[in-house]
Amino acid sequence: MFSSAPGTYRVVSVLPESAGRLQYRIKSELERHERVVDESQLHAVSERA
Repeated sequence: MFSSAPGTYRVVSVLPESAGRLQYRIKSELERHERVVDESQLHAVSERA
């Protein structure tokens, strides 16, 4: 099992729909790589000023 960095991630890109599911490429400032997640794994946060 992989662990992910804590904190906020930014959506880098929207991937093509697959089997009726939307997927996104996301990135944390604490990691060098990007991750792919289903839309159901995301929740919105407000931007900091």
